[in-house]
Amino acid sequence: MTWEGRVVNAVEIRNLAFAIVLAVMAILWWMGYVHGQQTPNEWFNLAVAIQNQRHQLDEEETRFIANVVNRLTVSEDAMPTPEHKKWLLSLKQRLKIR
Repeated sequence: MTWEGRVVNAVEIRNLAFAIVLAVMAILWWMGYVHGQQTPNEWFNLAVAIQNQRHQLDEEETRFIANVVNRLTVSEDAMPTPEHKKWLLSLKQRLKIR
C-alpha cells in the first residue's frame, strides 16, 4: 500500500489505528471527567435535597445524610469522599431528585 508515494506496511497502519483509538479514548475520558465533576456547592445542595426527603430514608441513611451535611458545611471547598459520593448518587437516583 502506498501513501503519498511512500510504501506503508501493515504494522504502520496498525500502529496508526492504535494511536487513533487511544486518542479518541483519551478525549472521551477527558470529556467525561470534566463534565462529571461537581462543585462542593452542588454536592451540598444534593445532600440538602436528600435531607429534605428524610421521611423516605431509613435510620442509617438519615444519620449518613446528617453527617454529610455537617461535613460539607465546615468549609466552602469541602467535598464528600468517593464512597459518600456513590451513596449520595444512589440516594439521588432512588429518590428521583433532579
